[in-house]
Amino acid sequence: MTTRILTAGMLFCALAFLACEAAPPQQQELPKRRFDPSLSHPRAVALANKVIKTANARRFFEDVRYLGFSLILKSSAGTSIENRHEWNLQEGDYKVSWQEGDSSEFLVYFNFRNKQRRCFRNNRVISDSTTASRVYGRAYATFVRDSWWLLMPFKLKAPGTILHFLDARSIDGQDYDIVRMTFNRVGLTPENIYDLYINRASNRIDRIDYYRDSLTAPVTFYWSDWQEIGGYLFALRRTSADGNSEIIFRDIDVSRNAATGIFSSLPNHP
Repeated sequence: MTTRILTAGMLFCALAFLACEAAPPQQQELPKRRFDPSLSHPRAVALANKVIKTANARRFFEDVRYLGFSLILKSSAGTSIENRHEWNLQEGDYKVSWQEGDSSEFLVYFNFRNKQRRCFRNNRVISDSTTASRVYGRAYATFVRDSWWLLMPFKLKAPGTILHFLDARSIDGQDYDIVRMTFNRVGLTPENIYDLYINRASNRIDRIDYYRDSLTAPVTFYWSDWQEIGGYLFALRRTSADGNSEIIFRDIDVSRNAATGIFSSLPNHP
């Protein structure tokens, strides 16, 4: 069997350009699913429950009405990408914005329920359907990727996830339980694999080994800068083991109240 090597630099490129190459998702309702514990190892499920409880995230998606955050992706080469997200979890509204080069700022609004969408470049509506479709495809993939990296500890028991118990291990005097997360036909990249190193003392994730697929060697990210925001626990920094890539979250805003005006204040220029 041949194992492909995925370096942190390659991962940076994959994360940066996945959204650019993504095809627009099909606008259709998917059947509602639930986490199926019978497909997972009982010990892995118990560990996931501890992580979720520590983050106070059991009812996050039911109780939170607004989530805003920025993801900054940095590389040792000096490349930096920043995406801003605004999410009305109860009504299905979503806004994501980013900049390309020095002259193009993009904003995309879409609604998960009514399938409305609007794409803007430099505060003007993108009228060309092919361009709008490409920009929307990037926006949707950016939502999937960035929200997953932020909320992964909250979604260990999301529909379609399968949890495997791999090992209990002591590293540098700290005890860890290692849980592997795989996916059963969900998400844009169901072939991805994540090994979660759960700190037995804190019930937090200290490290993740990310596999693009079963034939790819892993890239390791260390999680740090845990902070409580809005009553929930977030890791604000994810640093690759080789130091070449870093994912930083900032300007996180969590509220159980409606986000007044955020989703109604779209550019009105044609």
